[in-house]
Amino acid sequence: MTGSKPRRLSVRKYSATGNTFVLLDLRDAANRALKAASLPAAARRLSGEFATDGLIAISGVKSSKPAVRMTFFNPDGSRAFCGNGTRTSGFYEWGRRRVPPGGAIMVLTDAGAIPVGVKKSAAALLNIEPPRFMEPAAVEIEAGGSLSAIFHRVWSGCPHAVCLVPSVRDAAVESIGRSVRYHRAFAPEGTNVDFVEVLAPGRLAVRTYERGVERETKSCGSGVLASVFAAKSLGKIPGPIADVQTQGGRMKVVADGGHYGLEGGIDLVFEGGVFI
Repeated sequence: MTGSKPRRLSVRKYSATGNTFVLLDLRDAANRALKAASLPAAARRLSGEFATDGLIAISGVKSSKPAVRMTFFNPDGSRAFCGNGTRTSGFYEWGRRRVPPGGAIMVLTDAGAIPVGVKKSAAALLNIEPPRFMEPAAVEIEAGGSLSAIFHRVWSGCPHAVCLVPSVRDAAVESIGRSVRYHRAFAPEGTNVDFVEVLAPGRLAVRTYERGVERETKSCGSGVLASVFAAKSLGKIPGPIADVQTQGGRMKVVADGGHYGLEGGIDLVFEGGVFI
C-alpha cells in the first residue's frame, strides 16, 4: 500500500461485548482490489486509526447453506483465531443475508468451521469443540517479586494461560499479563493470559491480556471459553451454564453434551469509508 495512490475502503466498526474490530468485507466493490498480502498492513493501520482490537476480513465461500469465511488479524498484523471476531462475523453476515430468526451462519475460521446463531443484538457460537488442556497442563510462574502463581494452559482455538485469583479488580493484568505472555514456558508462540475470579458457583469474572494486541482488552471470547473450561475442570462450575462478567459486559457459556457455546452482545459502532 505504501507509495501507491490512496484508495477508499468500505469499513465497519463493531463492538462484541467491548471487544472492538474493524470489519472489511472483501466482497464490497470498494474493497475487492485489496490483496491478501496487504491485509496485515491494513490491520496495523486500521486497528490504530479506529482504536480497535483487530481486523476482520470477510470473504465469500461456495456453500449450499449460509456461510462465510473470516480471517482475523491482530493489531500487530499477526493472524489468529478470535472467538468474539467469529461471533461478529456471523452477526454481520446474518444481517446481510437476512437469515430468518433461529437460523445460523457457518463461519469458516483458522480454527475450523463454527456455526453462529443470532438473535436481535446478540450472537452465539454454537457447538464449538470443547477447549483442552495443553502439555504441560499447568505451570508455576513467578508473577511478580517473590509471588508465584499457577497458570493452567488451555487451547481454545489459540493458547491461553488461565490463573485463578482472589480478585480480578486487584489483578495486575497489564504488568503480569505482559510478563507471562512472553515467559519462556510459553515460547516461542507466547500466550494470551486470563485472570479469573470465582464469584459464586457458576459465576466468574474474567480479565484478559491478549497476545497480538499486547494489552488488556475489555473481553476475549476464546479467553472466556478457556477460563470456563479451566474453572469447570477444577470443580468451580457445577452445572452446564456459566455466567461470565468481563470488563465489556456479561457473556454466557454453555458446556453441555461434549460441546461448548458462547453468547454475548454485538453492536455496530460505525459504518463508512476510509482512505488508505
